[in-house]
Amino acid sequence: MSKAAKGPAGPYALAVADEIRAELARRNLEQKTVVEVTGISSSYLSARLRGDKPFDLNDIETIAEALGMSPHTLLTRADLLTQSRGATAEDGYGPRVTGKGSVTGETSIEKIDQLKARRSATRRAI
Repeated sequence: MSKAAKGPAGPYALAVADEIRAELARRNLEQKTVVEVTGISSSYLSARLRGDKPFDLNDIETIAEALGMSPHTLLTRADLLTQSRGATAEDGYGPRVTGKGSVTGETSIEKIDQLKARRSATRRAI
């Protein structure tokens, strides 16, 4: 497995986690099945599904294939979910809200504000 990503999961990583959980439910599977099929450790997978850490692209590819779907399908569904929560690719980031409705830590919100301010300044400069 790749080196663990740092920091809490952003809105897209949270949407990916939510979509993986939804796909597991649709297929009536448990996390244990993904662990067994992929070789990803249970603690590693759980931390990402909770939003404590973001998934990396290798994880997404491995998990999508284990669920019988393409990484593209998984990411497309996650993107639609993110947009429905108010974040768009154009904005960069939206509110960091987990699938259970809780908002992530203050530093996440500060980073979102910094990115939005930078984006606004760039647009004014153009």
